[in-house]
Amino acid sequence: MIATLLRPDGGRISIAGVDALADPVAARRKLGFLTGSTKLYERLTAEENVRYAADLHGVGAADYKRRRDTLFAALGIDAYAGRRAGQLSTGMKQKVAIARTIIHDPEVVVFDEATSGLDVIAARAIIQLIQNCRAQGKTVLFSTHIMSEVTMLADDLAVFHRGRVLAMGGLEEVLARAVDEHGQRRTLEDEFVRLIDAAEGGLS
Repeated sequence: MIATLLRPDGGRISIAGVDALADPVAARRKLGFLTGSTKLYERLTAEENVRYAADLHGVGAADYKRRRDTLFAALGIDAYAGRRAGQLSTGMKQKVAIARTIIHDPEVVVFDEATSGLDVIAARAIIQLIQNCRAQGKTVLFSTHIMSEVTMLADDLAVFHRGRVLAMGGLEEVLARAVDEHGQRRTLEDEFVRLIDAAEGGLS
């Protein structure tokens, strides 16, 4: 819904001040969106995939080169920039997909399971890039089941389960509430499991 692919039954969505329901095209210009199942054009090279997205967003030649050089260096894409996407590994494809997602320098970025199935090195490069997005003042929505990534990246978090919000608040606020019956602090992973168990009617 945030990416304007689905229309909500109610409510409103504002992306960097743009009403996503009233003007979805303008909202998409402010947005970068990546899921774990995002596909590349496999007959195009890594470079061509990213350039194509830049052209769609109207990125000028000078801005493209500057952003491309920065992203490709940060993600280590230069070594295979000229190879067709169909020949790349899963981790390589994900890095190219991320570069394509943010080549137009969006104000809001949605990463849905961005590190799923990746090796440690590839995942680390992506986490670093997301941290850089935060440092640049971008709004980043990051979905993951890996609690260590939450603690590294989150300012605020929400735990969703089957369409319901089980917990929401600042990271430190949620952790402060994660205390067992003996007054001991739970880890974020333990608290996540407890919330899911409670929602399912299991042990709390």
